[in-house]
Amino acid sequence: MRKLSSPYPKIFKTHFIAGLAYRGAALSGILTQVFWGFMQVLLFSTLFSFGHTNPNFTQPQMMSYIWLQQAFMATFYLSFNSEIVTDILNGGISYELVRPINVYNKWFASTCAKKLSAATLRFLPIIVLGFALSGTNIGLSLPASVPNFVLFLVTIFTGLILSTVIVMFIYMVVMKTLSDKACISFFNVIHGFLSGFFMPIPLMPKWLQDIISFFPFRYTSDLCYQTYIGSISLSQIGIQIGIQVAWIIGLMIIGKLILNRMFKKVVVQGG
Repeated sequence: MRKLSSPYPKIFKTHFIAGLAYRGAALSGILTQVFWGFMQVLLFSTLFSFGHTNPNFTQPQMMSYIWLQQAFMATFYLSFNSEIVTDILNGGISYELVRPINVYNKWFASTCAKKLSAATLRFLPIIVLGFALSGTNIGLSLPASVPNFVLFLVTIFTGLILSTVIVMFIYMVVMKTLSDKACISFFNVIHGFLSGFFMPIPLMPKWLQDIISFFPFRYTSDLCYQTYIGSISLSQIGIQIGIQVAWIIGLMIIGKLILNRMFKKVVVQGG
């Protein structure tokens, strides 16, 4: 008997290849991230010119944090698959319910592929520019050590998975409220603050950092950047990767349970 293969890797591959075709959007994204990166490095370098001192977060580390943030923005930002949101709003989701496929896994694969394809097109030019500025005080530095770089690659993967898991909850809220723009904007503002996008988390007060650590958002991206620059110890990185994985497993289980429950009560309107 022919063994049936899982459709989800094929779904991921299809959406990843399709995402690579949007080179025009990628170019505009690169220009936006470069502009925003320069604005941030000039803004935050002012802190150091006025005597800001933090032995665990120096100016070179700060500059690397910002350039990495811009390079991998598409990986960790709570971007979504517009096709899924459209299906939720116009009733196209009804077709998903009659197909012999796990909707959560399908949405997850397509969303993750979209995020990864966007990051693939954008990250390298920004990394090259950051290293080209390494001779100045606003450039990207080399990783703190080889182990830090290896763990950095690990956290890119786990951060991508965690950010996709969080996006799945956005789809569920859109299903409940049928208000896509408000939901997406709300989640992105919360994520932007708690993940260190608006202000790097190492610059925040210690009490605020402790509070942020109780939420999953900082584990999508901040852990990745701090691993690269070595602002936290290797042993602490290992512990936080464990927390990151725990968030992934926990939120994925909860998300599947909630979505299955919602599908049992879903009402499709339209004609």
